[in-house]
Formats: sequence, structure tokens, C-alpha cells
Amino acid sequence: MKLIINILIIGLFGSTVLNADYYDYNSSYTKAEGYEKYRVILSTPITETVTKKVYAGDEIRDRLVKRRVPCGGERDMNTIGIDTIIGAGIGLAVGNKIGKGHGREAARVIGGLSGGYIANQMRNGYGDCYEDYTVQERTPRYETITEEVITGYNNCIEIDGKRLCKESKEKKKFLRIKKTYSIY
Repeated sequence: MKLIINILIIGLFGSTVLNADYYDYNSSYTKAEGYEKYRVILSTPITETVTKKVYAGDEIRDRLVKRRVPCGGERDMNTIGIDTIIGAGIGLAVGNKIGKGHGREAARVIGGLSGGYIANQMRNGYGDCYEDYTVQERTPRYETITEEVITGYNNCIEIDGKRLCKESKEKKKFLRIKKTYSIY
């Protein structure tokens, strides 16, 4: 029983202490909150140093290139001339000397066809003739620059002779300040 009475006394005393913010022993008061708008008197930029690569144009270099060209005369790819027949005959003779036994027939055929092809290509003007020409190579060129970038603003107001500042992404014309009022 004594325990229950102590709990009740502590409970009543505790609730009085918890409500002490809102009630005085002699009078009661209420809290109110509101916002006030103040004109910003100073906005200073907040900067950060940034290093980045920037395209600065192309670097152009000339490079010498060789390309295969006809050695002369007109191109005649579809006719067989006397030079092709002579080339095939020489290739046949070389194949006959190289091959032995049953491989001799295959060596003759391969030699004849190869000799005819080589002779025909030479007649058509494709030997070892090359021409030099210039090609321009473009390589992108980048430069590294360092610059100051604005990352935000420090906006300041003055209240009762005290300066208060708040950071934001952009410049502000006004700042809202939350105030709590106690009414007695």
C-alpha cells in the first residue's frame, strides 16, 4: 500500500514538473511560433577551385602513304594474250622439273596456272608499282584548365545588431526566420 501511495505522489509531482514550461505557479503562458521575413543585406559567393580538361582543337599531321597503282597501259583483266600463254608454258616446265612420280602432274598443273596468272597480272599493269600520297591525320588535343566555380552563396541579414547568415545554392533577396513567442 505504501508503494502505491509513493507512486501516486511521484506521478503527480512528475506531471507538474513536465508541464512547468507551460504553467507558472502564479500565472499561465502560451508559446507561439511564427516566421518573419528579413531583407538580405549581403550575399557573398562561395567558390571552389575546379580543374578540368577542355577541347582545344585538332592536331593535324601529314603522313606519307604508299598505294598500289597500275604501272602503265590500260587495264585489261579479261583477255588472254601471248604473254599469258608464255607464262603458263614456263610455269608448266618448272612444275615438270620440280615434281616426281604421281606429284609431277599436280606440279605441272599448279606451275602452269601460276605462271599464266603472274604473266597476265604483269600485262595488266599490276606489278610492284606504288605511288606516294599524303594523308592528314587529326588527333584531338585537350588542355587542362583551373578555374573558380561558384557553388553557392552566403546570404546575411541583420537582426538587433547581430548578423545571421545562411548558405544557399542561389542568391536570396529575403530570408525567413522562425521565431518562438511566449505569451504571458
